[in-house]
Order: sequence, then structure tokens, then C-alpha cells
Amino acid sequence: MEVLTLPAATTTKPCIRDYSYLITHIIPEQFFTLVPLPELARRCNEVARKQPRFAEETPVLLAIETGRRAAYSAPHLSSTPLYDYQANTLDQLPEPTRC
Repeated sequence: MEVLTLPAATTTKPCIRDYSYLITHIIPEQFFTLVPLPELARRCNEVARKQPRFAEETPVLLAIETGRRAAYSAPHLSSTPLYDYQANTLDQLPEPTRC
């Protein structure tokens, strides 16, 4: 009697060679930097399903791009000032916090 089971889920590490191939041939940089994040997530899921060798690399790509976009949308990079230094004197500045 033969028992049919699904293969165990592998927890392999992402391969830099596969990641490099992924971002140069499968999902080029021009694509993943310009499309909205939901579209990129959909495309990454599609690639991972169609080509299982990229299953470990597509979440890495999505995480890196999400972090990059979050860094560039940070308020300290906006063109409007968050604090008007000319209107306040040094004695009105908040006390720095210790880490």
C-alpha cells in the first residue's frame, strides 16, 4: 500500500544567484520600482507559483522594496518643514531624549 503525502516544506535560505537572476530577468528593477506595492506583491506571488525556485527570493524582493519606499516616504524627507526653527529660540527647543 502506498501512502501519498505532500513533500515537507523546505526552509532553505534565499540564494543570491537566484535573487540576481530574479531582479535582472524575471522582475526587472524598472518594473518593481514603478508599480504600486499591491501589484508587485501579486507579481511576486505569481512568479513564486510558476517558478518555485524563486519562492524564497520573492518575499525578500518585496520586503526590500517595501522598506525602500517607506524610507523615501518618511516625513524627514518631505519638502514642508516639520519644525520652524526661526520662530523658536534655543530655550524653547525640546529637551533631547536619551537612548
